[in-house]
Amino acid sequence: MLLFDDFALEPAPVCAGTPALPPEPAEPPRAAGGLVRIVRPLATNTRGVLVALSGEAEACAMILRTASMRPGQGYRAELPVTRDWQTVNLLLSDFTPIGGVLRRSPRPETLHSYAILPEDGPVNLTRVRFY
Repeated sequence: MLLFDDFALEPAPVCAGTPALPPEPAEPPRAAGGLVRIVRPLATNTRGVLVALSGEAEACAMILRTASMRPGQGYRAELPVTRDWQTVNLLLSDFTPIGGVLRRSPRPETLHSYAILPEDGPVNLTRVRFY
């Protein structure tokens, strides 16, 4: 199984004699409406997404969108949230269509952006990794 991270920048190479500085945190690229844009196209055999999160919200949802979707359309999956850090594994088949006539599950190669929507409190997110 191949794992890759679409949203982390590679650290700069350190040359001899150059002090190594920690990389500055990079803000992920944003799409319209505050959604995080997926930078690299996903492979057709992408099966799911790992989300590392914690927070005070009781629940939140992850929304996946394609570039051709209309406002209000997407694929939604619920994420459990606890105060302790946890990694949640969501299969693409766990996402259900919302907002109109859509395929039963999203095609990974068409995904354009995602959003994490907390329902009733703040959520801390450290990693989103498609596999």
